[in-house]
Amino acid sequence: MVDQYDPGCFGVRLANREQREKWDILVRLKVIPSRYPDEEALEALGLGDCFWELSRVGGLTKLFKGKWPSYRHLTLEFLSTLKVTRVGIIPRIQEIKFRLGNVDYEMSVEELNHMLDCEGIVISMPDKFDMDGFWTAITFLWEGKRVAYSEGRAKSISIRNPVLRYLQMACAFLPLARKETKGVASSELFLLWNILNRRALNMGSFIISHLQIQARKTSGTLACGGIITAIAELCKINAKRLEPMKDKGEMFLSFEVLKEIELITVDSRQRVFFIQEAGDHFPLPNPSYTYVHGWHITKNWRLNSDAHKAIVKATPAYVPLNPQYRPGIPFQSNPQSMRPDLALLPHQAPPQEEHAHDDQGPSQQRRTRRRTGPQHADDADDVSLAERVDHLGTRIDHVEASMRQHLEQLTQRFDHYHKVNDERWGRVENTVGEMLRRFQTFPNPLLPPSQ
Repeated sequence: MVDQYDPGCFGVRLANREQREKWDILVRLKVIPSRYPDEEALEALGLGDCFWELSRVGGLTKLFKGKWPSYRHLTLEFLSTLKVTRVGIIPRIQEIKFRLGNVDYEMSVEELNHMLDCEGIVISMPDKFDMDGFWTAITFLWEGKRVAYSEGRAKSISIRNPVLRYLQMACAFLPLARKETKGVASSELFLLWNILNRRALNMGSFIISHLQIQARKTSGTLACGGIITAIAELCKINAKRLEPMKDKGEMFLSFEVLKEIELITVDSRQRVFFIQEAGDHFPLPNPSYTYVHGWHITKNWRLNSDAHKAIVKATPAYVPLNPQYRPGIPFQSNPQSMRPDLALLPHQAPPQEEHAHDDQGPSQQRRTRRRTGPQHADDADDVSLAERVDHLGTRIDHVEASMRQHLEQLTQRFDHYHKVNDERWGRVENTVGEMLRRFQTFPNPLLPPSQ
């Protein structure tokens, strides 16, 4: 009888007893594939430009676009044989040793960083990193109070901006892969902070530390297969002949996956909303109001400005509004088909039972829905006209809110440039004044020396 837990069943030959003991522990854990950002979903939700810009700053682009499949036995072989070498008074990772394909390998942090194009210099959290302050800055201020960060209680749904939340979840699936993605780990929060400060982390060190944690597990789930496949490719191991875990659909943070992990939801009109913990679900796509400009322009961090509130008010969600709702119409990848103000075109009459006299009681609504036939055509026309006016008003509100925020952004930029130019002009004046003072102290060669 074949022992499904035996390494020989996978064609794996371990070098010593210690590796076999680690294998016997890890092989009984659940192994799930790594997941990658879905470019189609990002574009359709209006988050693509900002997400990939932040990924580039953080040195994560090649990692997120790698799309390496996960292989169960490669993951188990790597983790069972992983050895990490640290050097220095403050221990820093120098290299790793491991086995893949029954061959021993060594790899430095620099080699891993070079492969992933993520050669940042930051390798640890500085003392100046105010974790509580940053967590407060990107979450909702309940009663206006500062929110203390607690790794065990911090939830991803608390992050108010959809780009930042998608980026945090993408890191939770890869490169800091774990099964429980509803929480926010301190390493993920630190990564967001560095990216917004335009600093790239030494991701190789963070990835290796995370892999070492995975290798020491005695329970739970292993979710780091994509990174290990990338390492296998660097070692010239041909994994294409192997059978990857799950199908291709499991590899991406697709539209359906985003609904399952409660990042977005869809209402009965097929409109998409970003789920907010405070209940003020924000319609997507709205790239101007979800774009993150960096550390100094924080208008869109909390999605709680007057412009954001106006958009939420102008685009009410219609029931059912919950992550489990599955619309009858399949997901459309064209962003224009998902715009809240175009979700129901003016020339399309909405379903009578969804929108007829929402302010009436249930019995009156039932009587309204039972009206059919030519004798009530005028009522239907009235409803259709009212809906058209309602959507026209919604569009006007969107344009007004957009113009208001653009004006605020231009004012902020003007103030910033004015301040910078004042400082530069001040430095020029000081330099010129200093040159004049020095010139006046020098003796004039055209005049006779003073007696």
